[in-house]
Amino acid sequence: MQTDPNQVVKLWFIRIVKFSLFLTILLSFYVIYLDAWVQAKMTGPKWQAPVKVYARPLQVYQNAFLPQREFIQELRLLNYRPVKKITEPGQYLVNQQQVTVYRRGFAYKDGPVMPKRIRVEFNNSLIEDVRVFVQQEWLQANFELIEPLLISRNSGASNEDREIIDLATVPEWMIDTLITVEDKNFYHHYGVSPFAIMRALWANLRAGRNVQGGSTLTQQLAKNLLLNDARKTYLRKFKEAIVALILDHRFSKDDILQAYFNEIYLGQNGNKGVHGFALASKF
Repeated sequence: MQTDPNQVVKLWFIRIVKFSLFLTILLSFYVIYLDAWVQAKMTGPKWQAPVKVYARPLQVYQNAFLPQREFIQELRLLNYRPVKKITEPGQYLVNQQQVTVYRRGFAYKDGPVMPKRIRVEFNNSLIEDVRVFVQQEWLQANFELIEPLLISRNSGASNEDREIIDLATVPEWMIDTLITVEDKNFYHHYGVSPFAIMRALWANLRAGRNVQGGSTLTQQLAKNLLLNDARKTYLRKFKEAIVALILDHRFSKDDILQAYFNEIYLGQNGNKGVHGFALASKF
């Protein structure tokens, strides 16, 4: 009995349609699952903030025993910068026996301590006078504090250490530089850039090895924050692309950038990974 070619084609067409429909349904359920998973990860606590151990704040008052060189050494340990003209917190100016410091704000047991300009005058190894700059004049002060020195950080069982920052505190030029270097079309794609992937694929084929990546900032965030899988497989890249698309759909570009600035791995400090630009900037 001769088989009708049209019937064979029709049979295979039906099988392909059924299989495609099955894959579509399976993929839909997988995307729904990933969508819920991404939202739970992004809206819940993403990072464990380290426990910080500080020394005592430096007490500055009249007749206190404190040589000028030790005071300057303390400021240097706190990463204050010597300048010729003080303009912002974190700077100090030495003028013979006087040291003027623009103290940073910090948290204290009695409440927040605000930034303030403090002028300390020394006589031998004693503090002779302490003044603060208030309403465009220097007024005598009885007692002032300089913020304490951070002496230890404990991130618990995690091998990650970071300082968590808000995107509003990141300089605009830094955001522009990051986007220019890593993902020029960040504000114009939906989490995945097909053009960048094809460009990287072509460059890798020409070189015969991996010389260029096609990942967007969103994909990098998906890989670092959500996936925790370093294997470079096609399945992982596929999952990474789906997660990136969900991130871009569910969250704003600023949300993605803020998470990126806090999450990305930038180096090592002993056995702890340094994550995020805020902590990396201190190294």
